[in-house]
Amino acid sequence: MYATAGRGRQGGVTAAGPEVLVGRQGELELLTSTFDEVRSARPKTLLISGPAGIGKSALLRRFLEPFRGEGRLLYADGDEDERRIPFGVLHQLLLGLDRPLGERIADVVAGSSPAPDPLAMGVALLAAIGELQEDGPIVIAVDDAPWADRPSLEAITFALRRLRADQVLALVALRSGEEAALPTGLLRLAAEPTGRTLRLDGLSSTDLRDLSLASGLGELSPRASRRLHEYTEGNPLYALTLLRELGPAALRGEDPVPAPPSLSVLLLSRLAGCSEAAVRFVQAASVLGRRSELEVAARMAGLDDPMLALGEAMDAGLLTADADGPHRVTFTHPLAHAAVYGDLGPARRAALHRRAAELLNGEDALDHRIRAADPADETLADELRDRAADESARGMLPTAARHLVAAARLHPGADVRADAVMRAAALMLASNDYAGAAALEGQLRALEPGPWRDYVLGHLTIGLGKLAAAMALCEPPIPSVSPSWWA
Repeated sequence: MYATAGRGRQGGVTAAGPEVLVGRQGELELLTSTFDEVRSARPKTLLISGPAGIGKSALLRRFLEPFRGEGRLLYADGDEDERRIPFGVLHQLLLGLDRPLGERIADVVAGSSPAPDPLAMGVALLAAIGELQEDGPIVIAVDDAPWADRPSLEAITFALRRLRADQVLALVALRSGEEAALPTGLLRLAAEPTGRTLRLDGLSSTDLRDLSLASGLGELSPRASRRLHEYTEGNPLYALTLLRELGPAALRGEDPVPAPPSLSVLLLSRLAGCSEAAVRFVQAASVLGRRSELEVAARMAGLDDPMLALGEAMDAGLLTADADGPHRVTFTHPLAHAAVYGDLGPARRAALHRRAAELLNGEDALDHRIRAADPADETLADELRDRAADESARGMLPTAARHLVAAARLHPGADVRADAVMRAAALMLASNDYAGAAALEGQLRALEPGPWRDYVLGHLTIGLGKLAAAMALCEPPIPSVSPSWWA
């Protein structure tokens, strides 16, 4: 599949650079096969739909490249600032016509009183399409169609609905959820048998690795590309913005990935426009995670009735709610969650985590206690070490490793921290979590050399394919591991 590394627009967020396509080969093949159908005098209307920044415009540009300069392409793009200009988009389409056709349509406009009529302009466009086909099939493309002026959309729809044995492919690009802005007749044309809808989804983590490399932003490790996919949902504009503004280093380790500054400014400005109650509610939800229980977030925010606050957050494009009843709320995108959570000051964040720990139970409550803890909390660190020993004995190695990592961060004693880091890495390796153990490599190398440290580090370097480094750690031979050490 192909995706863009060029210019994208999302509320002022722009990723600039030489346009590169990765991960959209299947979509290009669909466009090509649809055009082949058109060659057989079967007109088609195809909607290209997807979230902002997903690469709709880039896909259009790549497919339309062979048609430019041949008189077979009528192209226009909508603009939010120009949607009040009657027939502005239709005028863009007609720029591709030869002079006689253009003059005839100008006569239609001049003869319309008191103003051009969409139906009359549709008739003129239909006549132009008929003449253009004498030289072969043509493509009519409208990007950002919901931002086009209504008279143009009505004229285009009128013409397309009257095509029968014509060689015309109409391509209409729009954001997901904006279908209501298009004429009903145009939507009908985009349904079988006269058309179809091509929905663009996010790229895979492998595609994002290719995108980063092709855009000159460096090669990502498999783990970094997976984290990039997790935080951007494969959106190429968001991925490129994150890589350009924060760098690949932001994807290392276990800490949450922050939102890119340009996107944070946009999202936080939306939050700033909400009431104080809505701000508290959204902040509380961010502490609970990407998805949370409405009631818990409301209690954390001190709201008896959170529905008004939820409505404001939804209008701001920050939260969504369950369709069958607002029992759970979800941030619209992982980076929206990251922007709100990252904007919380340390004191506010810790207070909200403590409140969440009071309202929740079990592992969830413990996670919030960890996040609320001061840099040094010996009591909690010891509790986590005891839990990890029990979890390890019961075969819960990933959970035990996670708790040991937290204990290493919280304990004031250097020897205890070192022991917790080595145990955590060993448990990760025992459960084949080489990516997690690799995130601890720097801490392991900073420890004093010794049998256990060298054993764990050697195991890790072998798993990472660093054989020479591993051999150096194995001199002299490392003693066998005692089962009691893992307890």
